[in-house]
Amino acid sequence: MKELQDKNIILSIPCNVTGSLFDAIEYYIFSIINDYPVYLVFLITSCLTMDMRSFIEDILITRYNLSDVEIDKIKKNIIYISRTSFTVLLIDIYINKLFIFDLVAALYLKSKLFLKFRKLFYITEITDEQYDITSKYKDIIYVTEMPFCKVTVQYKLKFFFDIYRKFNKFDNCLYVNYPGGKIEEVKDIVTKYSKNILEKDHQTNEKTFQIHKFFDKYLYIKSPYWFDTHPRLFHESMFYGKNIYYENKLNIKDGSWYRYYDLMENGLTDRTLSKEDYLIRELSS
Repeated sequence: MKELQDKNIILSIPCNVTGSLFDAIEYYIFSIINDYPVYLVFLITSCLTMDMRSFIEDILITRYNLSDVEIDKIKKNIIYISRTSFTVLLIDIYINKLFIFDLVAALYLKSKLFLKFRKLFYITEITDEQYDITSKYKDIIYVTEMPFCKVTVQYKLKFFFDIYRKFNKFDNCLYVNYPGGKIEEVKDIVTKYSKNILEKDHQTNEKTFQIHKFFDKYLYIKSPYWFDTHPRLFHESMFYGKNIYYENKLNIKDGSWYRYYDLMENGLTDRTLSKEDYLIRELSS
């Protein structure tokens, strides 16, 4: 792991498919395509049920429009490390800048890992004290767009739309996202918009990364089961020109509320990755 000495690292500890995983991947891809010396490190834990290397390579091939040359270049700086060997391999490594996008990484940094770095960019929303690592580490920069979170730098997460796979047409279907709940609970709301339903939980591994071609309308229903910190599909759906609907009868202002209304007001302004972006400038130096 000597190649990680004094480097900038994005650390990801995925247990399933989340928006935070795609955040980490897209910031990493942008960095590599622009020849910034960044590494993407995946910590493999027992919560993971798939082969991580194959899983990530499937994402690169199916979700994004990348050439074989670009994919080979991107794969070179992706490192997969098991939980048992992670600390041993990195014990003598001093990281320049560490970037985390997911809460699982925060939990591991707090309770199961100790890494040495000059700066840590914490790019995920702290909504609970269990994710706060201030007592263990110094030089932490909390980066978020949400007003309900601990913040050092107010910042809107970006998307690498330039590499998104293009589709000639979309199925006449409504994609319903009701986090943590069952569609039957909100059938009266859903049927107002369409009778052709693509439920979030009905994705297969084969469909997951090209999910956008299977629907032309997106409905997000705020559920009582999940406090969503920064859902991505609002912005992805607008990029693809889909109709977007939002229901929040609970009137809970989580990330879905803030992201939806920001999108309705500002569109995709300030949502596309560029070399001038704050985090990209930090990743490049």
